[in-house]
Amino acid sequence: MFAKAVAFKNGIPLFAALFLVVVFVIFVVPLTKHRIIGTGDIIAHLTTRAFFSEQIRSGVLPLWNPYIAGGTAYFADSGSEFFYPPQLILGFLHDQLLAINLNIILHIWLAGVLMFWFMRRRAFSLFGSLCAAIIYAFSNVIAARVFIGHINYIQTYALVPALFIVGEYFLNATTPFKQLRYGMYFSLVLAALFFIGVIQLLFYGLLLWFGYMVVRLYQQKELLHIRRWGILLCSGIVALLLVTPQMTPTQLTLNESIRSGPLSPEFLLQGSASIQNWKRLIVPNIYGSVLDQSFDEHASGGASYPESALYFGLLPLFLLLFAWANKPRRATTIFLWISAVIILWLSLGKYGGLYKLLIEFPIINRLRIPTRVLMFIPLIGAFGAAIGLEALLNKAFFKKIPNRIAPFAILILLVFDLGVVNYPLLTFYEPKLGKLVKSNDLITLLHDELKNERFRVINLKWQAPVFHIEDLNGEAGFLNKHLVEYVNYLNGIPIEEYEFRGGVGAAGLVVKGNFDSTLVDLYNVKYIVIKDGDDALVTENEGYYPRVLVADNYTVISDKRQALDYLASDGFDAYAQVVLAQEPFGTSTNSGATQPKVAQPQKSATISAYSPNTITIHATSTEPAWLVLNDLYYPEWKARINGAETPVYRANYIARAIALPSGAHTIEFFYDSSTIKRGMYISGATLILLLGFIALSYTKERHEKN
Repeated sequence: MFAKAVAFKNGIPLFAALFLVVVFVIFVVPLTKHRIIGTGDIIAHLTTRAFFSEQIRSGVLPLWNPYIAGGTAYFADSGSEFFYPPQLILGFLHDQLLAINLNIILHIWLAGVLMFWFMRRRAFSLFGSLCAAIIYAFSNVIAARVFIGHINYIQTYALVPALFIVGEYFLNATTPFKQLRYGMYFSLVLAALFFIGVIQLLFYGLLLWFGYMVVRLYQQKELLHIRRWGILLCSGIVALLLVTPQMTPTQLTLNESIRSGPLSPEFLLQGSASIQNWKRLIVPNIYGSVLDQSFDEHASGGASYPESALYFGLLPLFLLLFAWANKPRRATTIFLWISAVIILWLSLGKYGGLYKLLIEFPIINRLRIPTRVLMFIPLIGAFGAAIGLEALLNKAFFKKIPNRIAPFAILILLVFDLGVVNYPLLTFYEPKLGKLVKSNDLITLLHDELKNERFRVINLKWQAPVFHIEDLNGEAGFLNKHLVEYVNYLNGIPIEEYEFRGGVGAAGLVVKGNFDSTLVDLYNVKYIVIKDGDDALVTENEGYYPRVLVADNYTVISDKRQALDYLASDGFDAYAQVVLAQEPFGTSTNSGATQPKVAQPQKSATISAYSPNTITIHATSTEPAWLVLNDLYYPEWKARINGAETPVYRANYIARAIALPSGAHTIEFFYDSSTIKRGMYISGATLILLLGFIALSYTKERHEKN
């Protein structure tokens, strides 16, 4: 019976079942005790996915998240993973802590299963495939990412072998119909990787896959086979059609972000690792461990522990080097060695010439932290180790050892090696994380206040989205450039300073001080939270403006610095005047002198309904005026007055404003999802045609066999 199970489908189903048990055993404690797996960024995933889950369980597209970083285009963020099937399915779970744990477990399992499948497809033995799967699924690279909570990276890492599996099926297909079918499978895998949202890793993975396909086609004497390359090109086009609903909104939010303009070499090269970091191929914790916070980034060249992780085992490293002895697979070995050298060279970043040269080219000039390319070292290491193991077991010395002793000893060494280094990272538990998703006296106070009015806070951090409290601070994949400049001005640094870990960074927005500024008042900040360990001091900002107000007239200041200087001046009164970034058109409202800071009785505005994607306001003014909504301006936010659409202007540097005619009006601000819906129609039609073709191809194949 066991022999039949091993023979069935190359042993892949049996391995998948057994490996699932192994992974669940490793994570049995967090599953049974309801503890979250990982630390660091995992809390960001937990809180934002709680928002995602709440929206989709309510039947609403999660278009806009108002609770972090002053408001973010959640759907348009490539890291939202709305269309990634596991994320979408797990999003319907009410318990998102459990959902995240299951997500991590699923993808560690997938990493092992897909690597095993790939090795079997390349005709490796069961034992060689088993070792490669263990090396890949439990390398220090993946363990470090689990520890730090980089879920998107774990997902990408897990799925990359699927590209190579589909590539092998494509290479072995002899008829055009079969080749096209596997080309369509490639489109699906490529789309799934895109929907995960780590475009940098997808780009690197495709380059590695392309090099591999060139080598394999050369081996098959089909390198110049036009039909093969034509099908792969068509597959790429189909993948682009599949990802349309994510790609178009992401491009829009990218244009509004701090990455819309040229990025400095210093910014792009942050996270470089010196050649000294290569020692971590042999000793993973040579510069310290993240478990006790002893890791020395300076010693590694400036890269963090997870970004610069390399280790995939001492024995696998030896086997990779020994792979040269495997003559039938020598061409593949050469490819793996060359790829490893290029990856290590790229990871040097500012310490090596290659990456500094490449950042002058399109696509690469948008990618930062060179060490992220190191995530592909375990793929090369696992593949090469299987080649070396095959050669080693064929040596005369090992042939004299009973069949099961040598493999068993190697397996024990491998598990012990990777287990000692990585098991503590995989199973580390940080008790403080659980407190962040539990209510406390501060949350209760803010919730009581929110029953009467809408306002923002500063520095509540990741508790904000969980409890529906809006924070000016926060993190996002693409920080809005106008908000970043606004906060930079508050922090007293150059407004276009986008350096990571400065006032703001690639992902983090932090207001560090100057809480008395008019700019804090303007953005509806009522409370400033100053945390000291588990304690929090809450200060009320008495001069804050309401979320919505009516201003008498406008002025236009297009220069960034002048606009911020004017808004921050003591004489500025938001009730009297709104500052626009461009001249409005078709409006009868006035541009002129400001009035005293007093809300006039002949004008009023109140919010009657507020949801992440739609806001309804009732406003009255005896004269033409300007309605200012102190929410972040974003091009996809549109407005209607009494049902008729009206232009929305960027006001007071970051807010939204519309020209308000005299009289009483109902105003609706809404996030325009038409671009997303068009993309979904294109993607849906493409998917239906693609699946129909795949079904037809199998039907045709069975008919021909019969």
